[in-house]
Amino acid sequence: MLILLVSISIISFAWVNPYLLLAIPLIWLWAYFANKQHSKYIAGLLNAREHDSICTFTRSFNCKKVDTWVIRAVYEELETNVKLENNSFPIKPDDNILETLKIDEEDFEFDIIEDIATRTGRTLEKSENNPYFGKVNTASDLVYFFNEQPKQIKI
Repeated sequence: MLILLVSISIISFAWVNPYLLLAIPLIWLWAYFANKQHSKYIAGLLNAREHDSICTFTRSFNCKKVDTWVIRAVYEELETNVKLENNSFPIKPDDNILETLKIDEEDFEFDIIEDIATRTGRTLEKSENNPYFGKVNTASDLVYFFNEQPKQIKI
């Protein structure tokens, strides 16, 4: 019954507004070519970084001052969100999260940040007191931000 109701609604909408049916293939084509362009961009970055890895990323930090769990969590969470098919994507410390890595701002703010906090055992409470608050643009900024966040107290 629900399928019939939805089908009738779609047919009646198309009958009244036939020009909007053109929007469906146009949106699909735009999405297809945008996805293809993004894949080509990421593949180009990947080719330029064929010898980089998490080790290269880690060496750019002073591991006596920066928690290695934070480094690993940031690297792996960003890598997961940039992957191209089955290839691992090497993150560089100076990669701009939104511009270079093309990570969606909402995904970054609501998903990636939460996932990193969970993995590192750090809390996001009172993050406005963090010297990096509002200044996270690059992968290294993100590492330093989480390194400054207090660890969660386990009860």
